[in-house]
Amino acid sequence: MKPILITLFITLLHIGCIAQPIGADCNPKLNDAEALLCNKLFSHTGFDFKGKTIMYVTNIGEDKTYSAQYLPATKKDFFRYSQQTTDTLLKYHLVVLNAIQKNETPDIDAVVFFMTPNFNKDFKGSWVDKSIKHFKGIKLNFPDNIDLAGNDTTENITIEDAKFLNSIFRFERYSFDFTNKKIAIVVKHNDSYAMLYKHDYMQYLKTHLKTHFSIPTDWLYVLNSINRASTGYDAVIVEYAKHVDFENVLQLITTFKPTISSK
Repeated sequence: MKPILITLFITLLHIGCIAQPIGADCNPKLNDAEALLCNKLFSHTGFDFKGKTIMYVTNIGEDKTYSAQYLPATKKDFFRYSQQTTDTLLKYHLVVLNAIQKNETPDIDAVVFFMTPNFNKDFKGSWVDKSIKHFKGIKLNFPDNIDLAGNDTTENITIEDAKFLNSIFRFERYSFDFTNKKIAIVVKHNDSYAMLYKHDYMQYLKTHLKTHFSIPTDWLYVLNSINRASTGYDAVIVEYAKHVDFENVLQLITTFKPTISSK
């Protein structure tokens, strides 16, 4: 399918019954409009993209030229290049993960390859397997409500903030739920600590997620009843550092309020 036809189809989606953004973020889980477009593009495969989580591989370099390497790309990259209104053809290929691959990357359903027109390899062999292994062990924590969270300037955790943070820390929080919780956010500068405003921390995370499909999570400390009583907080988020002096963090959040407005 020519990119110009993809662009026309996307336009029809926007003015039709599906009013959802296409390729507007890096969330690897497709929304309904994105899934419908992929179903159209890969109709010959019989694979249903609805509700699926997809990763991407390309040979398009940052300078938009052919690269000999096959590197992970984002959903935003895929739809951006697929919407180019030129007469050149990108080459597409879909790999639905088998049971072994799925066991290694349980959060991913399939991998889409999109290559430059001069790409002349068959989509089979060890290079395909190696490309898929780029995603081995990746744990996805992209929140579905990125545009709704972190938009206020209070230190209270809103319902949308809680959903956002529950997703970001999905592998670290166990049964802890951010809903209605009081959260301290701390950043380490050299050997000292300072408190960070919630709004600025959330904006930092959101800015990162505009160009990445996952985010390395910071330290999350769920406080016990004694520390909750002494600090007034239910948990502490500490910007990632190799070593965290938890006693210093406790002393800080007991004594001070947020003082840093950006990371």
